[in-house]
Amino acid sequence: MTRLHPATIPLRSLGRAASLGFVCFLVGVFLSPGANASTVLVVLWTALGVCVALLNEGLRYFRVGYSLTPETMTMTSGILSRRTRKVPRHRIQSVDIHRPSSLRPTGLASVTVETAGGSDAPLTLEYVSLGEATRIRDWQCGVSERQCITTVEESEPSSDTGHPGSDTESETIFTLKRTELIAYSVTSIGPGAVLLCGIALSFMGGRYPQGLFAPEVYHLGAALPDPIQMEVLAVAFLVTAWALSACLHAVRFTGFRLAHSDDVLHYEHGLYGRYSGTIPLEKLQRITIAEPIPLRWLGYGSMQLETAGSDGGQQAMETHAVVVPLASRKRIDALVRKIAPIDGFDSGSLELPPRRAKTRYILTYLIAAGLCLTVAFWLSVRTPVVRDWYALAPAVLIAPIAAHLKWSNRGYRLQRRFLLTRDGFWHRRTSLVPYGRIQSLAYTQRPLQRRHSLATLTADTASVSTAIATAYDVDAERANEVCRRLERQMCGRSGTTEASSTT
Repeated sequence: MTRLHPATIPLRSLGRAASLGFVCFLVGVFLSPGANASTVLVVLWTALGVCVALLNEGLRYFRVGYSLTPETMTMTSGILSRRTRKVPRHRIQSVDIHRPSSLRPTGLASVTVETAGGSDAPLTLEYVSLGEATRIRDWQCGVSERQCITTVEESEPSSDTGHPGSDTESETIFTLKRTELIAYSVTSIGPGAVLLCGIALSFMGGRYPQGLFAPEVYHLGAALPDPIQMEVLAVAFLVTAWALSACLHAVRFTGFRLAHSDDVLHYEHGLYGRYSGTIPLEKLQRITIAEPIPLRWLGYGSMQLETAGSDGGQQAMETHAVVVPLASRKRIDALVRKIAPIDGFDSGSLELPPRRAKTRYILTYLIAAGLCLTVAFWLSVRTPVVRDWYALAPAVLIAPIAAHLKWSNRGYRLQRRFLLTRDGFWHRRTSLVPYGRIQSLAYTQRPLQRRHSLATLTADTASVSTAIATAYDVDAERANEVCRRLERQMCGRSGTTEASSTT
């Protein structure tokens, strides 16, 4: 049984001791009987919290271990309640290596072993040496034990060679250009920006917080009228949020690189916190290309390579997906062809919904626009809330255009080994699903679809993403034919005689 690196004890103890010591400090302050005894009691409670944290991490080090066999990984953990988890190597979806900036000088890394289990969290090893982390990654890729290294140089591997431990060189198939990184950073808003926007709204009271600005700036802002003060304050915080978000995104995806060797994808990115990992192509669940407006008009998009995961939370999404944040559509298409051999992505190669589907969209939008006009007219007659009800009249003219855009951006195609679907005008998504990764098929007909002999096909996979590959408004007879073909593909891959489908 292999233990974690000995430096795990002080590294984890620092954070645990700080958090638990602060909690015990607050408890000591609350329980202090008086001014004379308060200092002693607070110190005792704080020391108790620090000692408990240090003792816990010391015991944890001796009670956590793992072992690798040619086909199985076993991890044992728990201080009072012992737990042993065994994961077959062929069930592992990916191995991710994270090297925060604080750990890079020490040569340590955090390893996350991902499976497709629905109830258990991923196996996390905090912390192991970089050589041991590489050995685990190479073991998952099928490199024999004698080829797996046990030590690695402090420097990063060269981009022209394979990962340590592999006797074959990897081919770099994609690198993020500097212009693409800058474009992604300045057009993306992260959670930090949302937090800063909330802070900006909390100060929308007409006065500037003096602690955040120099006195000259404060006096200049105080001389402005109250409405202008609020607008300037909001703009200042929004600009700060945008700048912080751009810096965070740039730091995270600096040095983004994808390499391919022996049917395995290797990825790495990050400036201060370095992320790297592997995804076997046979474990790939879905390839999703997102093209929001206006990036699509400029010829840009993003790509996501998804594997199976434990849940649909944000942490699982970040762990079980390799994201190409932003690149030109030509480069994305070339990358997809290197990963999954397909015929093409152009709209002319897709099977669009029948013309009667567009007629249904037009009627639906016209009815919705007519109802809105009727309600607005009734409100203008009965109440003073609405006056110019006819301002909604252009919606009747926009309805046919919106219906056509919705119809023209939907479609699907059966490739040789993949199902390709597309949907969305404002945020168009193109999904590419291997036949062997389809878990279930859904054939759905709503009342209006039954009237027009249409159906919707949904191909679900084990991916954690909530977006499912769906072919909308397919001709009913054609949908049955496609469903039968997909079932044959599923049965052929799984070795069974019957595939599941839902009506």
